[in-house]
Amino acid sequence: MSTNRGSLLRQTLDIVTTCAVLAAAGVVLWNALGPKPSAARATVAVPRERLVLDDVQTTGLASATVAMIAFSDFECPYCGKFARETWPAVNKEYVSSGLLQVGFRHLPLPSHANATRAAEAATCSGRQGAFWRMHDELFSLPKALDDEGITRHAKKIGVNLGAFETCMNGDGLGDVERDAGLAKTLGIAGTPTFFVGKKTDDSHVRIDTVISGSQPIGEFRAAIDRSLGRRP
Repeated sequence: MSTNRGSLLRQTLDIVTTCAVLAAAGVVLWNALGPKPSAARATVAVPRERLVLDDVQTTGLASATVAMIAFSDFECPYCGKFARETWPAVNKEYVSSGLLQVGFRHLPLPSHANATRAAEAATCSGRQGAFWRMHDELFSLPKALDDEGITRHAKKIGVNLGAFETCMNGDGLGDVERDAGLAKTLGIAGTPTFFVGKKTDDSHVRIDTVISGSQPIGEFRAAIDRSLGRRP
């Protein structure tokens, strides 16, 4: 009887072990082959018309021959991932070297309660020449985007608080709504979305590539190099 019990126990353990192995294998396959999270899953077509830069907050030399325009949301985790992990490399390799000019447009998503106010804060900081300082500040602390947090950010970057608050209670929203309207025209459904192309003059860009979501740095290098005319 004890021999039969031992045999049954071994069979049971074998079955449990096999199930555990199969489950682990399933997890590995899902991670490798399953859908990857993306903030902008929908494919956005390359626009036929040139995009403009003269009403956009930009960084980089105006003499750069290639531009990238980002549509972003300060409360979007994928946008934050790009800003903290990928943007520094793009900035160092292409913007600081004078090859790339980058423009930022707002697309606060309805599901993000504080995104619009954060976008207004960046816009109002931009009125004082501090857009990119506020950009970095907002993305560095994505959980502090309520009005109290925004005021702390404004104090930290050193803008004139009176002028900042007047803008926040006035026409700062207009620029945000304009950008969101353009995003709708371009068929953008998620953030971040990036348009990369060759500049045809100081304020217009002929788009070559659209990048959806926070992609690896290699994808940005490939798109920018393509517009620069570099061979792979």
